[in-house]
Amino acid sequence: MITRENVFSRHLTTTTYLLSTACFMALSNPVYAQDGAEVNPDEVITVTASRSQKSAKAIPSTITLVSENDLENQLTISNDLFAAIGNLVPSLSPSIQKLTSSGESFRGRKPLYLIDGVPQSNPLRDGSRSSYTIDPYMISRVEVIHGSNAIQGLGATGGIINYVTREANDDGSLEQRAGFQITSDDDFHSNGFGYKGFYSVGQKVDKFDFYFAGSYHKRGISYDGNDNIVGIYSVQGDLQDSKQYDLYGKVGYEITETGKLSLMVNRFNLKASGNYVTVNGNKALGIPTSGMKGVEPGTPPINRALTSSLTYDDKDFAGGIFSASVYFQDFSALYGGSISATFQDPAIPPFGTLYEQSRNTSQKIGARTTYNLQNVANSGINMITGVDWLNDKTYQELYITKRNWVPETKFNNIAPFIQLDREIVSNVTLSGGARLEYARLSADDYETLAGNTRNDPINPYQIFTVEGGSQSFTEPLFNVGLVFDATDEITFFSSYSQGFTMPDVGRVLRAVSTPGVMVANLLDLEPVISDNLEFGVSYTDEIFDTKFSYFISKSDLGSRLSPNSDGIFSVNREKTRIKGFEVALSAQVNDYFKIGGNYSNIEGHYDSDGDNVIDTRLPSINISPDTINLYLQADLQNGLTARLQSSHYLDREFDITDSSTAGNFDGYTLVDFNLTYQSEVGKISLGIENLLDEYYITYNSQTYSFATDNRYFSGVGRTFTLGYMVDF
Repeated sequence: MITRENVFSRHLTTTTYLLSTACFMALSNPVYAQDGAEVNPDEVITVTASRSQKSAKAIPSTITLVSENDLENQLTISNDLFAAIGNLVPSLSPSIQKLTSSGESFRGRKPLYLIDGVPQSNPLRDGSRSSYTIDPYMISRVEVIHGSNAIQGLGATGGIINYVTREANDDGSLEQRAGFQITSDDDFHSNGFGYKGFYSVGQKVDKFDFYFAGSYHKRGISYDGNDNIVGIYSVQGDLQDSKQYDLYGKVGYEITETGKLSLMVNRFNLKASGNYVTVNGNKALGIPTSGMKGVEPGTPPINRALTSSLTYDDKDFAGGIFSASVYFQDFSALYGGSISATFQDPAIPPFGTLYEQSRNTSQKIGARTTYNLQNVANSGINMITGVDWLNDKTYQELYITKRNWVPETKFNNIAPFIQLDREIVSNVTLSGGARLEYARLSADDYETLAGNTRNDPINPYQIFTVEGGSQSFTEPLFNVGLVFDATDEITFFSSYSQGFTMPDVGRVLRAVSTPGVMVANLLDLEPVISDNLEFGVSYTDEIFDTKFSYFISKSDLGSRLSPNSDGIFSVNREKTRIKGFEVALSAQVNDYFKIGGNYSNIEGHYDSDGDNVIDTRLPSINISPDTINLYLQADLQNGLTARLQSSHYLDREFDITDSSTAGNFDGYTLVDFNLTYQSEVGKISLGIENLLDEYYITYNSQTYSFATDNRYFSGVGRTFTLGYMVDF
């Protein structure tokens, strides 16, 4: 009898066979570096997210740089940016494949998303939409810093994902690019078709440069491995059946021989078309949620983001490198509606069946300065110093009845920092620094929702006023790192760093259900301070590039989400500990073939009963499954390239007694393939997502208790993407 487990084993065996056979073919050829060039491990790279300019070997932590070519390669398979990065970066959780990023984590915590250093994450009221604020076409590369750190301020307890945007070439040539993609399920259903078009133009003329781009993306419906419509996530939002556009521009002017002023603006808009409604599945019977033609009440979900920055960079400012920028981000996320007990109010008809939806709005204004001075006073000490300022205003309203669910919350933060490093003995570099965070969180008086007290036996549906106020804290955050170049190829590194974020303040404030509460006295508003300890070793030569790292991340007062009976999440403040290790390996085995992959192993626990003993495994919304990513890339002659890649998510057990957990995880394997041909008239590409048409239930739907019959989602089945792009 053929079972799902048998099918899974067959697919895993097939995947292993395909990759191992291809690797054997590659290894049977003579070994050369790509294009006959040697890899220089001492090459100086600029990682803007780290606010420093160092050689790759001199950074005492794990950093992954996703190049333009690697990113474009992934986007020929799928426009899911999180999935694209997850195929290349260890310790990222599986993609949710929805507009929401709830449950997507990095090293067991939330990453901080940036666009050219401008924060996109909204930790004050985390609506889990911060990863969808820019079209991937506008990005030239992605910088990923693994683990907790405070170098960019609020939010990076899991790490940093910085999208570096495109700009004009330095050679003065006029650059124009246009492209088009068509996407379809493997049965070519008419509602499964989607398409995307994009165009850009840029040039540097004397001291002035510009780059303008635009894209439009219409997505169709997705089908799973059993050829059924993938469930529509009507409340949090879905990527299926949506329309998206992005307008981007960057202009610069060299006002001195060493100084340049740049302005970047990106306008992103994604809106569900609203042509499909959710069809409940049956989780107990293993029947996933689906969708059908229809119209949901209310307004379809929307994501809007305006990101802008004005930056001055000077390569020779008082003997060092200076950068200063001011930025602004305006973000709005409209969610789908529901008839939730939380939204009911006897004064607002129809009581008991009131349909409501919410909108999360955040505005950020900030400034950043960085000054980098090498060999201070001939001491051999290199210094980076500066100061950051952030003002964040966030609120959440009930969109139909115009009630404030979360009051306007203001976060004001100023943080001076200094970072020093010096070679203490031959081939050993010590670095360390401190950042002083002064932050003030405030909210005015506000009224709770009547539904918060619906279970009060004496005064149900009572509305009361919460006295506004503020909390402030001053927190020094430290880091220290050591790099030892044992040989030209082998480097050992270790580091200790602290990161901080706020708990989901909006969830805390909107959940108040007893009179007499004051904002100033809410313990739940204390910041999350995470301590990250990491050890690693890397090996790089003309053929191999490998890195191993082991990490431990601790918080005395963490932040864990759990759902109530309405499926609305609350915040739990508990002691947490996360540990794991990552391995990444690639080998340029000859002129044509490159093989590689990565493996991540993560464990996380928390104190479930407040006795200061960590005793319960973290749920899947915090912890990703252990993952093995493998690939074979072939750069053949005559402009033909191909890539075969596999992601295997291993089984994971959870503590079922935890209210956040619905069950254990049965792993699955996904295989992707793409083929590109660079001709004289442009590049033609064919990408196949889920090549083996694996039927599977997504990670969070299998394990997390929010995945009820209307949120029990299967994953996307085999999907084709045909693309054409031309530079002229």
